[in-house]
Amino acid sequence: MDDLFNLQREVLIVGRGSIATRYINILNEAGWKQITVAVSKESLTQTKDRFEFAKVISYEEICESDYPFSIVCSRPSLHLDHAFKIRDTGGIVLIEKPLFYRQIDPNILSLFHKAKNKYFVSSPLRFFESFRFLYESLATLSMESMTGFDIVCKSWLPDWRPSRDISSGYWASEVDGGVTLDLVHEVDYAHLLFKDMAVESGVIRNSSTFSIKSEDTCEVTMSCGNAIGHMRLDFVTKVPCRKLQVDFPDGSIYWDLLQANVIYAFGGNTTVREYPKDLNRNQVFKRQLVNVLGGETDSFVSTNASSIEEANQVLKIVDEIRRRSEK
Repeated sequence: MDDLFNLQREVLIVGRGSIATRYINILNEAGWKQITVAVSKESLTQTKDRFEFAKVISYEEICESDYPFSIVCSRPSLHLDHAFKIRDTGGIVLIEKPLFYRQIDPNILSLFHKAKNKYFVSSPLRFFESFRFLYESLATLSMESMTGFDIVCKSWLPDWRPSRDISSGYWASEVDGGVTLDLVHEVDYAHLLFKDMAVESGVIRNSSTFSIKSEDTCEVTMSCGNAIGHMRLDFVTKVPCRKLQVDFPDGSIYWDLLQANVIYAFGGNTTVREYPKDLNRNQVFKRQLVNVLGGETDSFVSTNASSIEEANQVLKIVDEIRRRSEK
């Protein structure tokens, strides 16, 4: 798969956080020699010292050069501004999740449609080997007979960035952070798997566990046809859990993302499929990069990276959860 990185060897990466750092290191290790990193003026010196092999510029300089491939990893509220600072010359632009901090209006959406650049939104869970099996298994079943589904993503916020003050990160912001944005990958795959899903009720709270302004707990009830589903998102749980269970009259499919396996139990027979490569996050990100760049994807890929339209629909669901919570 690394050979496919020769399709393109010049990249602009906007931001310097953990996700931006992952992309920078992956592409540097793959032999990309023209890596430009755009950061705030206040971070220029520190970023130059951190990534000596890269060219470092300010956000204001993004529009001064052409980039065939760009990755936007700044704060969600800055995503659109930075994405549209990139010259519209037919390049590829990958925007880190979420697309924005709220659903974007039709006028903004039309700018993406009119552009020469091709835009994608990061959705790495779609590139798990285990997700491929899950996705293709569900495609063989009658979704009309589904009786329920449960999505859980629970973690402990201090474990995300052990060396950082958790009250100072973007995740602590009322605008850029909170579980509905930070854990939006769960909403993305739910929207992909359960296309007719509707939000019935939602509760979002700040439990006061940490000194942050954003919400840290979310509970949602959804419907899909005659089935009722539940989603629990939080980062106040010390014992992490990340899973999906989909139930049918004859059995269930259970996806455990932390154990990297899928349990397929139907008709009295149970099969456990192990996917240890999913635990290597860099490999998962590489699959997504290859997909976005248009190279030949390996056999693990069953879907493509999220489109702008899909990502905006996910934000519409997030906004609906928030609206329900405010009632």
